[in-house]
Amino acid sequence: MSLAGCRCLVTGATGFIGFNLVRSLVKESAEVSCLVEPNVDTSRLVSLGALSEIYVADLTDERAVRRILSGKKPSVVFHLAAVGTTDPAIDAVLAVKVNVEGTINLLLALDGSFDFFVNTGTCHEYGSAPIPYRESLPPAPASVYAASKTAAWHFCNLFFNTKGWPIATLRLFTVYGPCQSPKTLVPSVILSALTEQELPMTSGDQVRDFVFVEDVVEGFLLAAKNPGCAGKTINLCCGHGASLRELVSKVEALVGQVPIKFGTLPHRQGEASQIIGDNSLARQLLGWEPKVTLEKGLALTAEWFREAIREGTIHRDSSGAMNG
Repeated sequence: MSLAGCRCLVTGATGFIGFNLVRSLVKESAEVSCLVEPNVDTSRLVSLGALSEIYVADLTDERAVRRILSGKKPSVVFHLAAVGTTDPAIDAVLAVKVNVEGTINLLLALDGSFDFFVNTGTCHEYGSAPIPYRESLPPAPASVYAASKTAAWHFCNLFFNTKGWPIATLRLFTVYGPCQSPKTLVPSVILSALTEQELPMTSGDQVRDFVFVEDVVEGFLLAAKNPGCAGKTINLCCGHGASLRELVSKVEALVGQVPIKFGTLPHRQGEASQIIGDNSLARQLLGWEPKVTLEKGLALTAEWFREAIREGTIHRDSSGAMNG
């Protein structure tokens, strides 16, 4: 199945994964519309040059969302908009308003007038469950962000079960790659090496399942092409992990020494020591498998950040932190 000509609506399109997804949809000749929050910079989206529409609305504003989406009947909805993805201290009330109420507002505004709805979940919904994380495990979130995503997941399942709306959830593991915020894990390690800027870290013994953004985007596209996965929750992960110390070593092999200060930051409260997923269901239902190794993904990411520094799109602020 091709998405050429398919009417697609993307929320969170200005974010890291959302932008990469929109770019791939445009390449597939889909008719892409984006729902973005007010006052957000849409210049990168506009630069793609082939979007059908950019709608502006705060997902927490039920009336605005209903007004803008009234009469709209997208074939596929990719829902990626969220707060707290990179902020462990996110306010609980804000997380509920955006991640839970925002998801409900979006679904009710569309009122099932879509062929397929792809919701975005997180591996952190599993909490400190035994590895590898399988979709059959009950959620046990240990952070505000994860709890809000779990609540949204419950509502997606509710609407599937009671209204028959075709909704699936993709649970993403540790996604990294080009265009990611400099303040997130992999970019901060790479930039520490490229700029010789000291980086404080925890002990570095945490193990994470790193998955390259292009592989994740492919998972979204495959889900949209497989409506038979409606009602399912599907992990997008590599199925094996690497410790943060291993990550640093791999970056050093590519870029040069990383001036890391291990042990200077505490572990986050409730943080799982190992996060590794089982991707058997993605392979079975979607025919999906990760194609980009960690070494290759890091090399591609490092090259993107090198170029961003050369072009001046990544720079230090007054505090010395890297921003872009």
